Amino acid sequence: MASSAPTGGTLEQLQSAKHIALLDAIDQLREQPGVRHYDINVPQLIVCGDQSSGKSSVLEGITGLRFPTKEGTCTTFATEVQLRREVEVSIMCTIIPGASRSDAQRLELRKWSKAYKDPTTFDFGKLIEEARSRMTFGTVLNATTFFEDILSIRYRGPKVPTLTIVDLPGLIQSDPTGRNSRIVDQVHGLVDKYMQDQNVIVLAVVSARNDLENQSVFKKIEQFDPEYKRSLGIITKPDVLDAGSESEAKILKLARNQYRTLDLGWHVLRNRGYGEEKLSGRERDAKERNFFATGTWKTLPKSSVGIDTLIPKLSDLLLNHICKELPKVTKAMRDAITSTETEIASLGKPRDTDGEQRYYLMQSAERFQKLTDNALVGVYRDKFFDAFSVEGKRSVRLRTRVQNLNIEFASVMHRKGHTWTILDEEEDEESEDELDCQIMFPDADAECEDLFQEPLEISREAFLEANIKEYVQNSRPAGLTSVVNSWVISEVFSEQSRPWDKIAKLHLARVFGAVKGYINAALSSILDAKTCDMLLLQEVVPQLDKRWEMVQAKLEELLTPFRQLDPLDYDPMFLYKLHKRRAQRYEPQLADEPAPGRSMTNGQPQLLAEGGHNYTNADILDWVQTYYQVAILTFINNVASLAVENCLVSKLSDIFSPSLVLNMSVEMVATIASESEDTRTQRTEAKKRLAVLKDSKRVLDIQVCNTRTGTKRLISRPRAER
Repeated sequence: MASSAPTGGTLEQLQSAKHIALLDAIDQLREQPGVRHYDINVPQLIVCGDQSSGKSSVLEGITGLRFPTKEGTCTTFATEVQLRREVEVSIMCTIIPGASRSDAQRLELRKWSKAYKDPTTFDFGKLIEEARSRMTFGTVLNATTFFEDILSIRYRGPKVPTLTIVDLPGLIQSDPTGRNSRIVDQVHGLVDKYMQDQNVIVLAVVSARNDLENQSVFKKIEQFDPEYKRSLGIITKPDVLDAGSESEAKILKLARNQYRTLDLGWHVLRNRGYGEEKLSGRERDAKERNFFATGTWKTLPKSSVGIDTLIPKLSDLLLNHICKELPKVTKAMRDAITSTETEIASLGKPRDTDGEQRYYLMQSAERFQKLTDNALVGVYRDKFFDAFSVEGKRSVRLRTRVQNLNIEFASVMHRKGHTWTILDEEEDEESEDELDCQIMFPDADAECEDLFQEPLEISREAFLEANIKEYVQNSRPAGLTSVVNSWVISEVFSEQSRPWDKIAKLHLARVFGAVKGYINAALSSILDAKTCDMLLLQEVVPQLDKRWEMVQAKLEELLTPFRQLDPLDYDPMFLYKLHKRRAQRYEPQLADEPAPGRSMTNGQPQLLAEGGHNYTNADILDWVQTYYQVAILTFINNVASLAVENCLVSKLSDIFSPSLVLNMSVEMVATIASESEDTRTQRTEAKKRLAVLKDSKRVLDIQVCNTRTGTKRLISRPRAER
């Protein structure tokens, strides 16, 4: 049910210095960008109603200021009116910039102000136009565009009540100007933004002259206050109803809270009538009192009619609401303070001097070295190694990544590192190399294997005829015709190992990519974005480029013995492997060895062909295959140790070390570690927000302490006693 008017003692309490300070603190809190940045909902009263519902007259009655009452007038922003009782009369108007405004726009809007000596000089119509014109700063919007900026009017005077109220544009169904097809949606969007705030008390203004069911404000209440707990209904223009009519009876029923029941009830006001525009506020109030003292309207409780009782009712309502919501507001502010402090901490300490910048780099270098040393030995206890997705962990766990790439490289080399797969006549199973590869690397995940061609399968006899024979015929040395020319072995081996170059280059490129990926992830986790980018550009990338040049040169060096020099091998097992290969091929046939000078045909051993050339060719192939078995292992191990480890991975932590920072010039340190303008601005803004939040919270805490006893007494007193 509707509350009754407070007693004189209660009103005096509401107007006390402590409660005025509390309202001032809330108003200051509402204006602060630091608070609005976090969408902290501050308790407030808003006036909402359809256009021409008499909303302006309600505001005029409450504030004592003349608001435009012309039909079709539509404001394009919210207006906040702060009323405070003081000895001196003053009216100061400013603009509170919206949260989305840039710093430059916010600064420009705050420069604007308009002052009036007293209410008689106050011209709300001109004020609206000037404010709208200023709000278009920095935009390309037209005159009917709606703004999130707020026009703030601070009215001080000896007869002014203590109250803060926000007036919203009147709800419309169509564009009254015909210039903006989106104006209806813009009006409703602005009103919805305020009404959905659960800390808002809605003064829902309805006109007695219009059909209640067609007034949009009812739909808004149903949408945003479905339990009807935070809406106070204001009925205007009751004097236009015919006495004794059904319309009057319906409005009386509404005023008694029997038609649309609201927890906060309804209040009825009489607006200025036609020809009463020039009446003073005192005359306007006198006519209103006379109206509610006659006819059926005098049956309504005096606490539910007239501006005289509405003002203290609103003051009572606002103060109680503020006191009720203060714990929520202070908790939201505590959370915002914690969030802002975390944001500031993430930006690090300011770095303006060489000492501050160098210290920042030194600390970061020590952290990088620790992470990198752990990454290279495969110790992943640091939280850095778990702060990524599965794919991210794969990239930062550097030792594991390099090991897997080396295993994949070895697997691809064994499977596709040879140009031909040479099959003996009776050989149906996999080659010895392929079997060894499966045993050594059963879990090898050869992602890049498909990039290389499958070796060409060819029988031993066909290979001897198509490849070895031609080399032998074109390179016979002096002496016995059956003597093997080592140059032929070198040439055939070179052709057989041709894929090594391509496979090794791709492997080194992938390891280099893994190293760069790790370094980027590690530095990004330690440094801010600007410093990370500059360090990479000035120091890290040049060092990585040198490592890449070094590893490319190392690969050429490792390939040289197999491309340009005669085959060399001092492994004692080499001759054993060669004899074993020969024995595996000839032993089954030597059981029936023919007499000297005879060859065997029809499936029998044929160790010597005419002139011994076939024997020589076969011997060359045995040498090539045996040497290939030994050389590929040497090459794989050399690439892994001398190229990958020695050139790319070794001493990787030195790429960004404290000694490197210590030897940097002042200019280089400033180039790398000085903060970006964005970081400075972000820290400055965050510190401003934090200061505002802390100051505002301190003020609220003080006010809570000052008003706790009186507020509890005021809130707990039964409504009938008030």
